[in-house]
Amino acid sequence: MPGATQYELRGVHVAFPFEPYPSQLVFMERVIETLQAANRNALLESPTGTGKTLCLLCATLAWREMNRAHRQAQQLGVHMHPQLEKLAAGAAAGQQGEPASAPPAPFGSSFASTSRIIYMSRTHGQLSQVVRELRNTTYRPNISVLGSR
Repeated sequence: MPGATQYELRGVHVAFPFEPYPSQLVFMERVIETLQAANRNALLESPTGTGKTLCLLCATLAWREMNRAHRQAQQLGVHMHPQLEKLAAGAAAGQQGEPASAPPAPFGSSFASTSRIIYMSRTHGQLSQVVRELRNTTYRPNISVLGSR
């Protein structure tokens, strides 16, 4: 989307299609903080209509892109800026600041061991809303929508 603006949150460049409210920036920062930590979960809440879905999608997909770029750079032997290297290494290892040579975090403790993101919802209408929100972003992941009764 041409109007998307980049915001740096915890070393991750997040493209957001609108001018975010301060609470949305905090929400995205907490999502990224959780993804960069090992064995950490987050329970984030915000009132209806505050953009939770869009914030969650943008923050998670931006983090995934940075993580993938870091893994590709490592495979090619390319070095990143030291500060980005530290953040990306933490994300790849499952803990912020942990060296990339450390063993990977166990599955479920972070998305570092896999680049698959599973988004679940209670209703078909909510899943449709997620797909509509995703179209508002610059991110174009491969998606599959599964529905059932």
